Amino acid sequence: MTRLSDGVVTLAPARLEEAEAIAATVQASLHTLVPWMHWATPAYDAESAREWIETAARPGVHGLSIRLANGTIIGSCGLQNPDEPQHCIELGYWLGSAYTGNGYATRAARLMIAHAFQSLDMHRVTILVSVHNQRSQRVAERLAGSPEGTLRERLHVGDEWHDAYVYGVVAS
Repeated sequence: MTRLSDGVVTLAPARLEEAEAIAATVQASLHTLVPWMHWATPAYDAESAREWIETAARPGVHGLSIRLANGTIIGSCGLQNPDEPQHCIELGYWLGSAYTGNGYATRAARLMIAHAFQSLDMHRVTILVSVHNQRSQRVAERLAGSPEGTLRERLHVGDEWHDAYVYGVVAS
């Protein structure tokens, strides 16, 4: 079981009995999640959270809950779309709206990037961010610097296509 911590945030697998709490965090944060996360809908409930927990527990899936020191789940951070021959993978993250602005997303993403390099033999971690999502851009810039480029209509959210900035972190 993967467990990563920097003393402020901990990344760990969510447990089925935490599905209600995850769903409640998502529901309380819909106003900040819906514009960017295709899965964040008013229909997201404990069963949706259980499905995510079960999927995240499968071998080769790298989705972990973000927790505070007291164990409260405040979001999740994950690696997806691996290109194993090229040793590249994408990073995604979200936080409940009550927990933004404290550096938690940056801390969690930094832990997951280190995990990708040290444990998964990745050379590059890519972060795709909507050109309209300024908060997530700030997280990506703290991790990777300036965007490497823009991909036209790369992210489909709701009924809209968004251009995406591409950020990259490479192993040193």
